[in-house]
Amino acid sequence: MAAASLTMLFACEKPVDLGPEEVTIVSSDVLEEIPVDGGEYTVELKATVDWELRGYDEYVQKWLSINPSSGKASASPQTIKIKALSNAGGATRKADLEIFGNPMARASLTITQLGDLVEDGTVEHPYSVASILALAEDSGWTNDNPSEELHVKGIVSRVKEYQLDTYGNISYYISDDGSESEELYVFGGYNFNCKRFTSEDELVKGDEVVICGQIVVYNGTVEFTDHNYLVLRNGEGPEVVPPADPVGDGTAENPYNVSGVMKYYEDNGWSADNKSPEIYAKGKISSVVKFDDRYGSINYYISDDGTSNNEFYVYAGYNFNDTKFSGKEDLQAGDEVVIRGKITTYNGAPQFDMHNYLVSLNGQGGGDNPNPDDPEMPISATPVTIAEFLEKPVNNTDWYELTGEIVSIVSGNAYGNFTIKDDTGSVYIYGMVQAWAGGKNDQSFNKIGLKVGDSVTLWSLRDEHDGQPQGGGSDIPAIYKSHEEGATVTYPEGTVFLTFPDGNQKSVSSYTDTWTAICDGYTFTIANFNNNKNGWSYIKCGREKAASVATIANATAMPELSSIEVSVDNVTKASSVNSVTLTIYSDEANSSQVGEPIAWTDYSAGVWEFAIPEGVQAENLYYKLTFDCAPHGSSNGIIQISKVTYIAAE
Repeated sequence: MAAASLTMLFACEKPVDLGPEEVTIVSSDVLEEIPVDGGEYTVELKATVDWELRGYDEYVQKWLSINPSSGKASASPQTIKIKALSNAGGATRKADLEIFGNPMARASLTITQLGDLVEDGTVEHPYSVASILALAEDSGWTNDNPSEELHVKGIVSRVKEYQLDTYGNISYYISDDGSESEELYVFGGYNFNCKRFTSEDELVKGDEVVICGQIVVYNGTVEFTDHNYLVLRNGEGPEVVPPADPVGDGTAENPYNVSGVMKYYEDNGWSADNKSPEIYAKGKISSVVKFDDRYGSINYYISDDGTSNNEFYVYAGYNFNDTKFSGKEDLQAGDEVVIRGKITTYNGAPQFDMHNYLVSLNGQGGGDNPNPDDPEMPISATPVTIAEFLEKPVNNTDWYELTGEIVSIVSGNAYGNFTIKDDTGSVYIYGMVQAWAGGKNDQSFNKIGLKVGDSVTLWSLRDEHDGQPQGGGSDIPAIYKSHEEGATVTYPEGTVFLTFPDGNQKSVSSYTDTWTAICDGYTFTIANFNNNKNGWSYIKCGREKAASVATIANATAMPELSSIEVSVDNVTKASSVNSVTLTIYSDEANSSQVGEPIAWTDYSAGVWEFAIPEGVQAENLYYKLTFDCAPHGSSNGIIQISKVTYIAAE
């Protein structure tokens, strides 16, 4: 009976009413910025639901003690004690916490502690990740305007799926505490001294690193650009091996050693626009990187001792007499080679230019006559119109003289790729040199100073690519003879220019992506074009094995336009182009069409001008260019475009 009475007593008690469900910080003496020395603080919490502290992970627990970190629902205030450890010698750190009861009952708690670490981006005082992220917010750093070289310290938080590419770099993330919050992306990172990585074990999660490189903000993400490199890893720097003394004079009888090649480069400042004459260099192969089966060339490194110390990069090297290699196995680490070629740079790093070749391998010579079958320098050429030139057969013996107006130039291209036209037609010139260079393209085109609108006279063989006629060619380039400057082209005020890769907002390597470009403050949506990871000064559309519909559309309303010009550098197969049209809309979604579509039907290279009828000319319209291509059959990239000009009405 006593037990029954007790049961009835408890059964009659009513549940305690805690009021509305809430989690509220009633009071807090936590400073907005806790000093370097740390301190102890309290937070008074009202929680009428069970609660837990979120974001209090192992990284935060290393410097911040919070007790309790969870609690039961209560009508009475609950006290949370907080203790921050000293941050002497460290960077400013922050914990973003949440006191969570349920989705409708929670409170934020952010705790920041100052550090006394001096940060100026030097190797002695590198930036923390938090500092560089904050600094980049208002920096204006872009691909076209990156930061100067800065040093940043962090802990590797993630390593992207390892893929040691031909350049031996790794992309990864760092943060101040090794967690995956507030990370900095390290794109295309290199090992010490900008050398390649050779093993997966050379960089792992948890490594503490100091990195040197340039910072950009790309698609809203702060990141190191490629060719950044390690300065320290877990407190240790690169092994210092002094280079050998420079020897040699670069002749066949007395080739430079690798140190001599480097000194020759440093003394003269050779670059992509100012390549060295051909020299001879001797060294040992430290690694073989890549065999290119399209061209039969091999990329590899040489050094004086055959190790990765003080290496020099040999790009697109060839076998004896400038002939093709049969495979990567033709060269081995440890082989001693003598190379003949020119010195240039790529991304600021010196290297042998393409079409360098072996003179000897492990003491065995194979010949130093690179092109015994090269044609002799032409002494005359038959003048023809472009139409007549297009009717000529392809061969390497008959030279023709062409004169035409330059209608487009592939910008930033030192090889000389451009399109000319006369009254009879147009033709793509794939490579032209300033003067005969033994049948090679010495990249002297930019020294001529040609521009769109100039009338140029050149000598060329009749060539062809993918069934499309062209002048110049990959084997023997055209030869410049003379030119007359054309009238300077001016456009009405308000004209908008879309050029590449200036405004590209995404690195694309396929023909199926959609991305944006921003030029002159206008945003454009580009679909199914390739920009070769921003490596081209043009874009291409059209696929090898599948149909493709590529588009260029402005996402920012335009001023009133009179026409749109599309600078088409090349069309590799006009028969694969189904249609090209310009459609005008009154809305960004392209749902309300204005007027009839405007078609372009001449698919030869040149400037395709879409005249906009006066009846539909107006402000704040949207223009969509559509390129409908059938499968090419032999390669991607049917149509190549270097510029779109939106010409304002006067």
